[in-house]
Amino acid sequence: MNLIILTNRVYDLDGKDLTIGGIQTYLINLCDVIFHKIGVKPVILQYGNEDFFIDKGLHYVKGVDVCKEPNERRKIKKLSKCLQSTYEPSNTIVIWGSDQYSFKLKNYKSINIQHGIAFDTEATDTFIKKLVVNSPLVVIYKLLQRYRARTLVKNGAKVVCVDYNFKNWIRTYISSEYEKSRFVVIPNFSELLDSKLVDYDTEADATVRMVIARRFVKRRGIELAVESCKILLEKFSHLFVTFAGDGPEKYRIERLQELFPGRVNITTYKSQDSISFHRDFDIALVPSIGSEGTSLSLLEAMSSGCICVATDIGGMTNIIIDGHNGFMSSPDVKDLTEKCSIVIENYKQLKYVRRNSINTISNSFSKEQWSGKWVSLLNDLIGEKG
Repeated sequence: MNLIILTNRVYDLDGKDLTIGGIQTYLINLCDVIFHKIGVKPVILQYGNEDFFIDKGLHYVKGVDVCKEPNERRKIKKLSKCLQSTYEPSNTIVIWGSDQYSFKLKNYKSINIQHGIAFDTEATDTFIKKLVVNSPLVVIYKLLQRYRARTLVKNGAKVVCVDYNFKNWIRTYISSEYEKSRFVVIPNFSELLDSKLVDYDTEADATVRMVIARRFVKRRGIELAVESCKILLEKFSHLFVTFAGDGPEKYRIERLQELFPGRVNITTYKSQDSISFHRDFDIALVPSIGSEGTSLSLLEAMSSGCICVATDIGGMTNIIIDGHNGFMSSPDVKDLTEKCSIVIENYKQLKYVRRNSINTISNSFSKEQWSGKWVSLLNDLIGEKG
């Protein structure tokens, strides 16, 4: 039995080093589950700057030379040709690491992973996109985005959704019960530390440490966080803020540093150290303005015992119950600042929120539950005839 995970990139283009990102972390963990629980050593089939095949211990990575391909469509087509010329349909299950790289594939058993609605905000990273988004053509553009999303999830015998938002949205277009049954929700997960939560009996005016661990890009709400932090740092002299990550919006944070010397820090950490990193903070802010599934950043912050303030975007609404295991805010400066102020002012009285957040991860978003759902889905597909 061959289990092929097909995507654009988990490793860099020479196959040596892992690339950074939530989807990459997800797929590496999925490889581990397949190896240990299914007993198959999976193959990651991805783009390369040349053809290669590398044994990574618990999985292989097979690179396909796409350097001469002029666009994404041609690159995906080359992956498709490699797949179909190398692996027999009767003995292969294909898992698309993201629906964005899926394609029509006959005779193979397949699973398509949908990582959350990505078209609720725009990545205006090119002049053309900026032009379209700020013109009357945006209505047509939005319709085409939704059409493409619906088309992509037609690929695969099963579609794994990481939150209920996409599943609820897509079934408004579906009347067939069979089609509805293709969509399975397996939320993202977080590890849990063995150590118990410590209730810090802080003084009312003691230092409060807040972290924003995000890629520094527009859709992850960096501008929103910076504008909110300007108000919060002015209001609370005992507040210190750390931004963890990197990206094109870093300059906004550097300007904030200039306004509040010694109280704003920029750092990075390794993805495998996320939970231990978050344990050094009291509050975690997850300020996304769009394109969010069951956010790994939010789950890891909750797992570490941070009191989390998150925007009501995408799959984060499947995780947080406002005031119970965290706090929800609209993605605007006023509401976000008010919610953060409530947490800072009442931090000492909110130990129950920290306990509830850890219990939420343990009871509903643990790695054991995630892997169990994947094993069940894979075994069902393996057991299907033809």
